[in-house]
Amino acid sequence: MDNSIKVKINYHPVNFMQIALWIMLLFAVPCFWLASYSDSFSLLLLGLVAVILTAVVAGVLSSAKAVVYANDEKLCRRYLNKDSVIMLSDVLEISYSVCIEHHGRYAEQRLLLTIKTNDGTVHQLNDSLSAESFVAALDSDGETNIPLIQLYRFLAERLPDKAKGYVKQEKNEADI
Repeated sequence: MDNSIKVKINYHPVNFMQIALWIMLLFAVPCFWLASYSDSFSLLLLGLVAVILTAVVAGVLSSAKAVVYANDEKLCRRYLNKDSVIMLSDVLEISYSVCIEHHGRYAEQRLLLTIKTNDGTVHQLNDSLSAESFVAALDSDGETNIPLIQLYRFLAERLPDKAKGYVKQEKNEADI
């Protein structure tokens, strides 16, 4: 049994694509609309800046990976230079579930690893998930290429009485 694990996940604490869409709708579109009626170059330039800013923010957030490290004492997560630590002695329950993240017409399956602690905090890590990789992970008792399943199995070995396995979420709770 290894004493530590380190995985990288495509973690998104918020639906950044919806944020990008609202930036476009609230700033870029009105600037372009006003510029078309007033022939103002500054409004056109401001709209262009909003589009570029939206693309940069969406690109950075979509490509950012969280690094999750766990050992026999604690679980650490680093995302966008922000660290958080969960002591394993404080963990009440560990489970995982599947949810759908909506991006307009596009929807993405995500795996949620939920960790409840003594202070009442519910920590959630999520990662994108293809149906094929999820089914393959469920069929194999050995190694899997899904980072959050690897992390869950590592934590379940150390906290077997607190590991609840797969938990089906209600529809309104599962949608991000």
